[in-house]
Amino acid sequence: MAALSFRNEMKAWKFHLVSDVIVQKAVIRMCLIFHGYDQGRRIFEHLFRFKSTNGKVNTQLGVDVSYNTLYYPYAYMPATGRF
Repeated sequence: MAALSFRNEMKAWKFHLVSDVIVQKAVIRMCLIFHGYDQGRRIFEHLFRFKSTNGKVNTQLGVDVSYNTLYYPYAYMPATGRF
């Protein structure tokens, strides 16, 4: 099995953009599997400070998106017991 992984992080003021891309290639029982995976996070981050209590609350509001490529395995044939 071989896999490549890429990660990209960008920050601008209070906005964070994080992207992960993973590409895998494997051979299982003489079939070739190619799988791609992409995950992206978009985050807005803000630190609230409360003067009366001298407290702090770090808040993150965002969206997490994932995408997987389609995989169609071989069909199973019960009569022959094979894929």
